[in-house]
Order: sequence, then C-alpha cells, then structure tokens
Amino acid sequence: MGKDALIILVSSLQSQFESANAMLADNIKQINLLTEQIRILNQRHFGKKSESNLSSMNGQLSMFDSFNEAENLKDPNLPEPEITEVIISSYKRSKTKGKRDEDLDGLPARIIEHKLSEEELNEKFLEGYRDLPAEIYKRLHIIPETFIVDEHHIHVYASKSEVPKHYT
Repeated sequence: MGKDALIILVSSLQSQFESANAMLADNIKQINLLTEQIRILNQRHFGKKSESNLSSMNGQLSMFDSFNEAENLKDPNLPEPEITEVIISSYKRSKTKGKRDEDLDGLPARIIEHKLSEEELNEKFLEGYRDLPAEIYKRLHIIPETFIVDEHHIHVYASKSEVPKHYT
C-alpha cells in the first residue's frame, strides 16, 4: 500500500473512532437519565409519603408504623392495666421408694453400732429407760475398686415414764 492509501485509511478509522465515542457518550447520558427516572419513580411509589397516604386512606398501618404498632393502636382513654405476677410451679419428680436399699443390697456391709454406755443412760434417764427399735441409715463408703456399705445402727432410748404415741 502506498502512503496516500495509508493516510486515507487512518483518517477513516479516526472518524469512525470519533463517531463511536460520540455514540458511547450519548448512550451513557441516556443510561444516567433512565436510572434517575427509575429512582424517582421508586421513591414516589415506595417512599414514606405514599405509605402515609395509603395508611390514612385505608385505616391501615404504614410499614414504618408497624414497628410501634401497640402504641399507635392504643386508646388514650383506657386505663393502664394492672401488672400481676404469675408463678408457675416447677415439676419435681418423686423419688422411688426403696431404690437406695435395692441399689445397696448385695454389697458387703459393715455394721457400726452407736450406743450409750449403761452409766450414761442411767445418768440421762433417772426413772429408767427402755430400748426402742434402732434407726438405721446406710452410707456408701467407696474405696477404689471396692464398695462397702456402712450400716449405722443408732440405738434410740425413751424414758419409761413417757410413752411415745407411735410405739404403744
């Protein structure tokens, strides 16, 4: 190609480039105008002003009033309610009777007697005493790798002059 042909080619490409830039600038202006129109339409359609107009017309709450709905619907002529305290009793599972004795049954037991000496009994009960059935409680004594039940027999005494109702 000759020098003249290259100059014509470059000038035509330059004019095409300038016209493409002009079209691009025009398209950007149109996009900006359409974006602004969409923003204005959305503001008119979904804005607070339109919500308040709808709520006043239909008696409905606006989207912004729903956060404080109770205050907006409250009748100012009504008295304040009294605050009462409600106590809910909790459920308590009853223990099964005899389960402890059943669990401790079969383990070796060591009986520990808790008695007063004859002198102490005579000192405490001047009019004499009588033996009542012993109170027995069991306590688990754990030695590593071994379980032993300590069975405490506590002797109970009462004066002969006073007879308890449940032992007559």
